Amino acid sequence: MSEDIANLRNKGKGTDVKNAVQNHDDKVLAYFESPKNAKLFSYFFLSANVQCYSRGGKGDVVKAVEESRNLAVAIGIIDADFERLINPAIINCPTPDIFWTDCHDTEMMMLKSTATIDKVLHFYDQKIDEKVDQTETKRQNFEKQNKMSVLDFIMKELFPMSVLRYCSGLNSWDIKFRVFGDKGVTYLNYSEFFDSKTLKFSKDNFLKTVKSKFDNVQNPFFKGQSIKKQTPESKQAAKEREAMQKKYETELKNAFDLWELTNGHDVLHVLSLALEGLIANYKSSERITPDRLELDLMLAYSPQEFGKTNLFQQLQSWENEKGRKILLPIKEN
Repeated sequence: MSEDIANLRNKGKGTDVKNAVQNHDDKVLAYFESPKNAKLFSYFFLSANVQCYSRGGKGDVVKAVEESRNLAVAIGIIDADFERLINPAIINCPTPDIFWTDCHDTEMMMLKSTATIDKVLHFYDQKIDEKVDQTETKRQNFEKQNKMSVLDFIMKELFPMSVLRYCSGLNSWDIKFRVFGDKGVTYLNYSEFFDSKTLKFSKDNFLKTVKSKFDNVQNPFFKGQSIKKQTPESKQAAKEREAMQKKYETELKNAFDLWELTNGHDVLHVLSLALEGLIANYKSSERITPDRLELDLMLAYSPQEFGKTNLFQQLQSWENEKGRKILLPIKEN
């Protein structure tokens, strides 16, 4: 089962919110999973009425809101992840004062805004041949040939990876797709399983890459398929591995809402690859990194676009219920 709110309470870091409460000056305390999210959403809140804080992930956000509740008014905004896929009848977070993002995560919520992603990609668009007087860009040519937007294409190709993420989260398989260290986050090398010339995904290469990283070779899902020689697999371990892999293959046949399934960081990594030659030509020192693209999205995501989200509507309802004004008024374009 996925990490529900009760489990997240137990996994929180026990955030000390004493300083936040002491300095809140009757402001609403808003907690987020990361500094980037706190910075993004602070743009949509009334600074005179809201104080935004970053915490160490979902569990810490939930715990911080609970610890603040008796001393101040507090809310938390967290990524929905797979919650709406696991419980389709539950659209909004059932825990008081905790709100889910639209889509899988904050990045996907921004990417779903056509105006936002079009604005970002417009600045990186390049003509097929700069020497020829024509207007079609590489991105337009790619989308015409594939009869879908580059974003839809990436989500479609990411499907096997997204489903493995889903299976791992749903069944507590603990397959690692990134690790956190002193120098930041280490991700998989997406170029090992994506063809940068076509943006096609290789499931076999993907599974080999995941297995070889972050001690995943010891995960029951990969046992018995070691790159190097290892202790012979027991019958019980083989049975467990086969059951896990069968469950994965079964889920691959199911239909999912890709906006709820796909991880935003995966999309940004693949989009970064696409900008190295397929839909633009930014390489080496000019490379447009996933972090750069995430910042571009944040800068392009307007209050008007945020105002179209279900999250915005939920926050408006909260305002009316609590009698506290927190949202920045949205001006008409």
